[in-house]
This record gives sequence, C-alpha cells and structure tokens, in this order.
Amino acid sequence: MAVPSNVVDRINRLEQERKRVETRKKADSAEQTRRMAVAADRNARRQLLMELAKDILDWRDVLVKSRDGERLWSLIGAGTRVFVYEDWFWDGLPIQANHPTGARTCVFLDGPHHHFLIEEWRNGPDGALGMHREVFRLKSQIEMVDHLHPLIIEGLQTHLSGPEAWQTVLDELDRRLARYVTAP
Repeated sequence: MAVPSNVVDRINRLEQERKRVETRKKADSAEQTRRMAVAADRNARRQLLMELAKDILDWRDVLVKSRDGERLWSLIGAGTRVFVYEDWFWDGLPIQANHPTGARTCVFLDGPHHHFLIEEWRNGPDGALGMHREVFRLKSQIEMVDHLHPLIIEGLQTHLSGPEAWQTVLDELDRRLARYVTAP
C-alpha cells in the first residue's frame, strides 16, 4: 500500500511553500542582521543564559520529580500539556506587543517526558487564538540556549522564579477540580 497521490501532492506543496518562505527570509537583509545580532548576544552571554536555563530546568524537575509533582502528574495524566509562559516573539524574533495577528510564542510543559514544548500561536480567520506550529521540544540547557531567543530565556526564568510561576498549574488543577464540583 502506498501513500495516496493527493496526500503526496499536499506534502510537495507544503515543502515548496516552506522553501519559498525560507528563501524570502534569507533574502531579507534586515532580518538577517537581526538574527546575527541575536546570535552575537547569545554567544556573548552564553554562560549567563546557561545558568538561567538551568534554573528553568530545576523548576521543571521540582514540578515533575518531587513527591508532590509525581502525585500531580499521576492525577492529571503524564501526557498532559500544561501552559507555562508566553511572550511576544514570532519566528524566533521579538515582535510588537499586542501584535494585530495575536502572534506570540507559548511555552508548555508537555508529554510523558515533560519537555518544554515551544509553539507559535496567532489569531485565525475567525479571530480566535490558535496554534500555528510547533517550533521545538527542549530537553536540555544547551537546546534551550541554542534555540530560544535570549530574551525568552530571561523572561521565562523571571516568570518561574516569581509567585505567578505556579498559577498555570493551579489553573489546571482548578479545571480538574471543577469536574467534581456540582452546583447546589
């Protein structure tokens, strides 16, 4: 049995569109200059970014590996995706806050291995916010520093070191608890 031709056609079209977008990006000298500045910043502050990434992964380990964390995941399901953070970035670069398309980068704790899942979200044709694409899953400090914009790492670490770090976990638990609460 082979993959149907209409599926292969769409795969081919998607490859062509992605190549077209990549070619356009490479031809955009202003964007290339911005990306080179980000790479230079990343290299200049690599040690600090590695320390911040370690803090982020330490927070995840508390949530995943502690006794209470193990209880949490056994109750909500090891594969549950929990929202952690979002910021105004698109395609790895900062964008204007409150961008008209609603574009943003979102960070989730996802799956049975609890990787940090990075996704790009934006408003659809109906105006509702929806996932545009999965960007990557981060499993280590090195991946985090190599793939995330330094400002996202700083923002995520600041968020996770503050009191609001646990709010999304509380929200997830409250959603689960609401299933058991009945109105009087």
